[in-house]
Amino acid sequence: MDRIQRTPITIEQRRATFSELARTPSIPVKANLLLLLQMTAALSPAFLAWTAIVRHLVGWGGWRYIIAIAAVIAALPLGFYFTIWLFGLFDRLEAYRTKKASDEKLWKRVAWGLENQTQVCTQLAQLAARGRDVSVVLPRLLELLDAESAVTRLVAFDTLRYVFPDEHRAIQTYNPERTHDCHAQVARLKELIRAENQSVMPGGGAVSRSSASTVVK
Repeated sequence: MDRIQRTPITIEQRRATFSELARTPSIPVKANLLLLLQMTAALSPAFLAWTAIVRHLVGWGGWRYIIAIAAVIAALPLGFYFTIWLFGLFDRLEAYRTKKASDEKLWKRVAWGLENQTQVCTQLAQLAARGRDVSVVLPRLLELLDAESAVTRLVAFDTLRYVFPDEHRAIQTYNPERTHDCHAQVARLKELIRAENQSVMPGGGAVSRSSASTVVK
């Protein structure tokens, strides 16, 4: 592909994208698993307390030993699903707050998120659903796609998929886990955007939907 294939996107499609984000976790699954490990470590004292309670109730001798072990093991998947449910609840609350927030507040949250390398997909999707030009964040998003952290690259690629689908299709073989490959793919996307910008003549020509106003260094 020697240029970005542009597909017109309607406001209705942008709204559908935001609705999809509101129903699904806004953080990629691998990032969720990382947070799950962190939460597991934080809740380990509670797990030990549960083990002590089971031991006090049934003891460790004979058949009671089997019941105690089974109870402790059963707590693991329950804790996992509870954590995933909790993530989903936070995401739905965030989507509700985002939908009610003003443009000014959303842009501030986007600026803070991009600066601190956190998830801004929901906020950008809502701004796009309102018809706002979100192409101004593309240069910073490209920097995050080329970041050292695999989790940061994963979150940035997820944002690209929902908010900039044309650019996402141009590098859909991008793998956040392979640093060298990420550098090559981002460099290629930058060249495509730069070539597209240069093809827009001051006095005429079709202006790109998402990149004509974007300067990529």
